[in-house]
Amino acid sequence: MEIKNDFSFEDLKNECWSGAVDTLDRVEEEGKEEELMDWLQQVFEGDIPTLTEVNDYLRFEEEDVYEALGIEEEEEEEE
Repeated sequence: MEIKNDFSFEDLKNECWSGAVDTLDRVEEEGKEEELMDWLQQVFEGDIPTLTEVNDYLRFEEEDVYEALGIEEEEEEEE
C-alpha cells in the first residue's frame, strides 16, 4: 500500500524522532524551515519517501542538510 501525504515543517517536526528532531530544531533556530522543505523535495525528487526514510536522512545526513542550507555546524565544546 502506498500513502502520500503533504507535510509542512511543523507536521514533519511533530512526526520525526530521535536525532532527526535535533536536526529540525537546528534548522528552526536558523530560520531555514522553508529552505529545508524545498531541499527535501529536491533530495527525494521523483520518489515518494516513507517517513522513516525522511527521518533517517535528517538524522544521519545532517551535515549534508546543514551544508545545503548554509548552516554552520556547532563547534564541540572542549572540557
